[in-house]
Amino acid sequence: MEQSLSTQTFKKKERLCSRKAIEELFISGKSFFISPVKIQINTSEVTGLSNIEVLISVPKRNIRHATDRNRMKRLLRESYRKRKILLLDSCKPNTYYSMALLFTGKKMTDFKTIDSTIELLILQLLKSGAFLEK
Repeated sequence: MEQSLSTQTFKKKERLCSRKAIEELFISGKSFFISPVKIQINTSEVTGLSNIEVLISVPKRNIRHATDRNRMKRLLRESYRKRKILLLDSCKPNTYYSMALLFTGKKMTDFKTIDSTIELLILQLLKSGAFLEK
């Protein structure tokens, strides 16, 4: 599977920033969980700049130090950036998705664990059909 460099980026337009879209995501979205990451996904009524907009969150309750939270967010972003081609290939045209990646672990985790978890969650998401509904 050859990937172009443009698909392996994570630009500002791919980030979920709209309060309305975030509220809708957590109210009516579907979630999938494999420790230590949870994915929440919803087809979005708000048309974004990108087909898939992503929110990445690491709660202060779980990881107390800001530098550690920033590192975990960086690892989540990197793993999503590498694996998003799986989602883009199966995305319906003219359909917009809101997605949240939430770190639920209590301790720092290495990149291998995060990467394999994100890959498993994306595959589970595609198998369930939640990504293609609406």
